[in-house]
Order: sequence, then structure tokens, then C-alpha cells
Amino acid sequence: LYIGNGEFLHAPQTGDVVKISKTSSSYYTKNFSTARRVL
Repeated sequence: LYIGNGEFLHAPQTGDVVKISKTSSSYYTKNFSTARRVL
């Protein structure tokens, strides 16, 4: 869930706490392709 300012919420693993991560982190710039907004 994108929350703005280059940040998004996600739960990395089942049972893990929800975290805020930056879209600019090295992992996501290498492994994330695109996202769409669905209304």
C-alpha cells in the first residue's frame, strides 16, 4: 500500500509486523517493476 513520499506499507512475511519501506531502497529498485491504482 503506497502511502506517499516514496514509502509503502507491507508485511514482508506471514506473521511479521507491518513495516514501512522506501521504494528507493536497493532491494525494491532492483526487484520491483510497477504498480497500478485500481478504482
